[in-house]
Amino acid sequence: MKSSLITSLLFSIVFLVLITSCTKNPNSIKFIPNNAHVVTVFNISSIINKGDLYNVDNLENLNKLRNNKENLKINEVQFIDKILDNPLSIGLNYDKDWFSFYINEPNQEQLFCFSAGVVNEKSITNFIQEFLTTSDAIYKIEKEENYNFTITDNHTALAWDNKKLLIVSSENSGAKEIDLKTKIKELFNLKPNEQLVNNDSFQEFYSNKKDISVWMSSNLYSEHREFKQFEAKYDLDASNNYFSFFFDFKAGQIDLDAQFEGNNSVEEFIKNNKVLNDDFNTELLDYFPNNNIIFASLSVNTAVLFEEIKENSMVAVSEKVSKVTPSELLESMGGSIAFSVFDFKQKAENNHSDVPKPLMVLAFDLKHKEVLEELITILPNGSLEKKTGYYEIATRSMLNENTYLAFNSSTGVLSNDKNLILQFIKGESISNNLNETSIASEIEYNSFYLNFRYDDEKISEEIQKNIEKSQTTSEKQLINVLKQLAESIDFKLSSENKAVLSLKLINKKENSLKVILETIDENAALIESNSALLNI
Repeated sequence: MKSSLITSLLFSIVFLVLITSCTKNPNSIKFIPNNAHVVTVFNISSIINKGDLYNVDNLENLNKLRNNKENLKINEVQFIDKILDNPLSIGLNYDKDWFSFYINEPNQEQLFCFSAGVVNEKSITNFIQEFLTTSDAIYKIEKEENYNFTITDNHTALAWDNKKLLIVSSENSGAKEIDLKTKIKELFNLKPNEQLVNNDSFQEFYSNKKDISVWMSSNLYSEHREFKQFEAKYDLDASNNYFSFFFDFKAGQIDLDAQFEGNNSVEEFIKNNKVLNDDFNTELLDYFPNNNIIFASLSVNTAVLFEEIKENSMVAVSEKVSKVTPSELLESMGGSIAFSVFDFKQKAENNHSDVPKPLMVLAFDLKHKEVLEELITILPNGSLEKKTGYYEIATRSMLNENTYLAFNSSTGVLSNDKNLILQFIKGESISNNLNETSIASEIEYNSFYLNFRYDDEKISEEIQKNIEKSQTTSEKQLINVLKQLAESIDFKLSSENKAVLSLKLINKKENSLKVILETIDENAALIESNSALLNI
């Protein structure tokens, strides 16, 4: 098929969704067999509403691309205009979910499939005929007992009836026509017990669907060497584990929720070997400002962590020859650790460099401070100097300034901000600290937490100039677009097999999907010219 026609039709699809309504389970979900390994659900009606696609004509640059038909034949232009004038004439149902799914059976074809609802069988038949004719494809529409079908190029089949459309594409371009005929017949006539919709995990996944949702089975990798090695190493069955991903476009932010559901064998293994904890020691947050550029926290079970790393050759050698062994060091730690870059200073102390330096702090909890004291005694001469209540560490060669370490019976703090260390020695929390914010509870009950926030007030013009020195003009332009769009990124991981990634936008009022579409439209020329940079 001609690329110019396909490109124009892809832009046209945006204009094909004009009305929405409430939806039940669509008929097209029945195409998905219980051996499907990856399924993507598109909540079309929600995407239309959130993206404000009723008013897509307001996207000026998108319309320019849509109307660029210089490389198309007259019949191709006529076909596109006909669809755009009456998008409902295609016959697809935009009120109900669309699905894509992937089947990868050992020693069989790898199949990429798509299914959607149909509201008018005659319309979808006419559309398929006209589309294939216009694109110069060789095809023949045939009829089975309960559906129509056609096969193009020997590796793509389309089949439909008055309720649903199925497209099956073989990854092997040399697949025989009879294989596709057999496959579409099989998928069109799946019995209830052969359909994935009756899988308990998939049912739970589908009941929690968002705008775009992805379900994946670990069976996809069952023939991989790493999969078998994992099973052999830990003596467990790694099949029938499921991953779910949910994209939710909200006002002012985009959330990606990820969940893992293991089989009984795997869940028992995770329970008995849980490295991550959800009980971060929030007292550490007393030494972090409430407004950080980068903040990360981690809570681990140090005993289990050592069991996981003790077979490492370096760890094994250190256990035998070190005065302070890795096991002793981990046993002395409480398991909570946090790090932050919270500001920049224009000039380091006793340093003539004008390059701004990041202000950083790392804090950790302690069970046995004696191990840390012992570790300090075996460090190389000249690497640190004992002061009143703290240590000054020689890091000037690396950071152009020294850093400071202080600790008591329960907490250790490392920072290049001397004032912060002095407050810690006095037993004082810093003013306006992170523990006084609502974010503290999110940090406390998640095993890992990460936040990045771009702050123009802290990241001075001098810093920006230094960063931009290593950037091309195109990279600078694209980063400026991101700075105008996004405010911060949050990532939360719990020990209960759940994670959430949130992109928070500067525009808090509009839905994030609409904001992103408008941003893409406003910067269409820039994005197009940098498609290689974006790996598009």
